Amino acid sequence: MLLSYEDACFYKLLLQCGFKEEVLKWIDDIAYNNETLEGIYLDLVCAKDNINELISCLHNYIVDKQIDEKKLCNKLREFVKDEYKDGKLSLKEVSECLYGFAVAMERTFENDWLSFSIIGEYYDLAVDGIINGPKFQLFVEKYLETGEDINSDLLWKNTKITIKDIIKNEKQQMNSIRYKINYIFVPIFLFVAASIIITNSILLSIDEEKYTPLCIVLFSIFGLIILAMIISVPFITKKELKLEMEKYDFTIQKDQKEECSVESLEGIKFIFKETELVINNIIYKYDDFNINIYTLNTLRTIRINLEFVFKKSDNFVYWNIRLNNDLLNAVTKLNINITNKPLLEYIINNKEKAFKQILNYGYVRKMK
Repeated sequence: MLLSYEDACFYKLLLQCGFKEEVLKWIDDIAYNNETLEGIYLDLVCAKDNINELISCLHNYIVDKQIDEKKLCNKLREFVKDEYKDGKLSLKEVSECLYGFAVAMERTFENDWLSFSIIGEYYDLAVDGIINGPKFQLFVEKYLETGEDINSDLLWKNTKITIKDIIKNEKQQMNSIRYKINYIFVPIFLFVAASIIITNSILLSIDEEKYTPLCIVLFSIFGLIILAMIISVPFITKKELKLEMEKYDFTIQKDQKEECSVESLEGIKFIFKETELVINNIIYKYDDFNINIYTLNTLRTIRINLEFVFKKSDNFVYWNIRLNNDLLNAVTKLNINITNKPLLEYIINNKEKAFKQILNYGYVRKMK
C-alpha cells in the first residue's frame, strides 16, 4: 500500500498546524492494522514520539514530487468541515487553520488556496464589523460544505452606506405619524421659524420703533406653535402606540403549519422544522444557538426580535428575526428554548403595558 503524495502532504500540514493527536491516531492505526511495515510507514511509526521528525519524514517523502493541490485542498476542507460540525473548532479556529495551511504551503492567495486565505484574512474584518459577520459565517459554512470558491467581492456588497441610504431606510421603517412629523411638519416648522426670525431682523433694522409690535405678534405666533407641539405630544404618543400594537398579532393558531419559513433582518432565510433549523439550506440543531427575545425602539417604532446567537461564533455571529405571528406559533409549537422566556410571556399577556415601556425606553423595565 503506497502513501499518496497528497495524503502525505495532508498529514504534514496537520502537524504543522497543531493537529498532533489526529496524525498520531492515524499512525497508530497503521501500526495496528499492518503486520509488516516498510518505507515511509516504518519511518513514521519509528518517529512518532518526535513531531519534528514526523514532519521531516513526510517532507522528504513529498519533496520535488508532483502534488494535486486541488485534491489536497478538498481533503483539508473536508477535515476542517468535520471538525467544525463536531464542535471541535470554532469559526475563529476554522479561519486560523485554513489560513495556516495556505501559509505552510507558501501558497497564500494562489489558485486553490485563495479561499483559505480569504477566510483567514476576512475573519478579523467580520469581528470588527467592517464586513457583515453573519454573511461571512454563511459564506464560510457554504465553502466548507460545497467547496465552492468564495467571492470576496460579495462580502463587501452593501457594506458602504450613504446618507441617501440612511434616509431611505428611515422612511421605510417609520410609522405614518413619525414620517409626517419628521419629513413634513419639521421642515415646515423650521422654514416658518427661520422666516419669522429673518423677517423680524429685517423689520427691526428698518425701523425698530415702528415694527416692534408686529415683531412681537410674529414671535407670539411662533410661541403658540411650540406650545401646541408640547400639548400634542401625549396624543401623538398614544396614537403611535396604537399603530405599533397593530403590527404585532400574538394569536396562537389552532392549526399550525408543519414548518415556518421566515427571513432574518440580514436577509437570511430561516426554516423552522420539528427537529432542525435550516438557514440558507444549511442544517443546524436548535441547541447550536442561544435564543432570546430582544426589544428596541428605533425611530419611535417598536422592534421585537428573536435573536439567534451562534454558539460557535466567538460572540459576533448572530441573526435577528422580527417576531410575527408565524414565528410565534413556530416557537410555541416546537417548544423552542428561549433564554428570557418570561419576557416573551409578559409581552404577550400584557401587550399595552409592555409596548408602552418599549416605546418609551426601548425595553421592558418592569414586569409587574
